[in-house]
Amino acid sequence: MTRERYQTRLDEDVAREVDAYVARNDLTQSEGVRRLVREGLESVNSDDLADQIESDHNQILNQINEIQPDEPEITPANDKPSSSDSRSILLRNQFNDTNRMDERVRIIGGSLITILIIATFILQLITLI
Repeated sequence: MTRERYQTRLDEDVAREVDAYVARNDLTQSEGVRRLVREGLESVNSDDLADQIESDHNQILNQINEIQPDEPEITPANDKPSSSDSRSILLRNQFNDTNRMDERVRIIGGSLITILIIATFILQLITLI
């Protein structure tokens, strides 16, 4: 197999990463760059990775829709709402859900702290008697 020669310049941070990869894998600089280019090309040309990411994305959206069945359904990016108004309504509803949850957390947290303070006060009274 004949090998073509390519020359390039790298930013300092990229060059440090290449040097670290070469040192970590005990390679020559040429072999390290060849492997990095080969692995990069394989990952760019791999449809499996893109399919897996899209599948994971859709699975997450489905789980969110199962958790919040009363809310408008969240759709993948390629199924965008027909208007910007519906998108803003969706974002506003998500924001309101977060605010309601924050309010519940504050109420529950405050109640627990109050109960703990009262319990501590009662224990102090018991130890004084």
